Amino acid sequence: MSIKTGFKQNIENLPPHWLSELLGSVQIEDERFSTDVLTSKANHAYQSLENNLNHLTEIKFTELIQKDVEPDQYITRVNNITEQWNKGDAPSLSSIAWSVLNHLNIDPNARQETPEVQMAKAILTHAIVADVDHNNPYHWNGHFRDAVIDSMRLASQCALDHHDTLLLLWSAIKHDEGHRGFVGNRMPNVMGEHTPLLEEVYAQDIAELYERALGIDPELIADSRVIVFSSDVSGEEQAPAMIVDDLYDHYFPSNLEKVPAMPDLQNWNETARNAMARLVDRPDLIHIGKILRAGDLFSGVARGHDLAVSYSARLTTEINGKLNVKSPTPIIIDPENEINFRNTPIIQRLFALPEMKPFQPHFESMMEKFKTDKENSVVYSVENNFLQKFIPQPKPGIA
Repeated sequence: MSIKTGFKQNIENLPPHWLSELLGSVQIEDERFSTDVLTSKANHAYQSLENNLNHLTEIKFTELIQKDVEPDQYITRVNNITEQWNKGDAPSLSSIAWSVLNHLNIDPNARQETPEVQMAKAILTHAIVADVDHNNPYHWNGHFRDAVIDSMRLASQCALDHHDTLLLLWSAIKHDEGHRGFVGNRMPNVMGEHTPLLEEVYAQDIAELYERALGIDPELIADSRVIVFSSDVSGEEQAPAMIVDDLYDHYFPSNLEKVPAMPDLQNWNETARNAMARLVDRPDLIHIGKILRAGDLFSGVARGHDLAVSYSARLTTEINGKLNVKSPTPIIIDPENEINFRNTPIIQRLFALPEMKPFQPHFESMMEKFKTDKENSVVYSVENNFLQKFIPQPKPGIA
């Protein structure tokens, strides 16, 4: 059976029986993922599947994410597309996932449970879970779509085979599912310290409940889990053991013991350490983790000047604990701070990745624009998601 024939069958029998059974059998404490919510989300996703797939065909989605599309052309096209999606009526993650599976000629309903079929089922499951409304200013549904699309572009650019592409898609689609925004970014203490790995572990704990219920090979689950955990690797070429050491230092800083511990923090540390130990003998997973890292950050810092400012406003809003970026109070973004942000190690690591080299000229051009803005005293105001730039006027009596 071809995947296209499979599409028609799925559209007539919505959603696939194995997915309906799964969503009804797994219980999640987080009320956002109740059986009723997920079933409703799945029904809507599959009722609109044919229309969404037609839309993705019209915009030549699978062509867009191929390495043959030049970097500048990719950035222009994907920014125009996602800008429209973010205004409303975006295709479901299910349709984006189906489109990629179609391109790879993977049928998740095939009778033979190959590793690829297992991963396809996991991907379609997480497409429903991650499509549940995540009302965070930055870690929202638009970010999930961005991370998936940019990761798939980089997968093509890096010539990943079908197996590794599916591993990357699976990891990208679930990497932030369940993110709790401000709550997930801070320890519950007066210092407001950042909590290493908190949301990554939370997402993977949710993910594994579904993956185990699906009967996914535990080795595949472990591979995907560690890809998510390793997505903060350095762009430098290092031995796997050194990369694992760097990850330990990042997630478990030496001053962590000074922060009032949360009850489960030690368990999280142990979970992450055990998972990351897998990287020592698996450089292939490190490579996929680097690609996910690039895909995760790409839209927020490198896809364009105005987009970077807008997404910085979203991130600032989320970190500061405001409930919604649609605030009547404008969020002021200073280009000098933006330039400093883009010179931090996290951004330097991103563009040290070989996968990002084709986009380096575009990024440098964007940085020049920030520097020009700074020289001209341009400041940005983001209000109700609308970006404005203005030149502050001197106060009376000040030359």
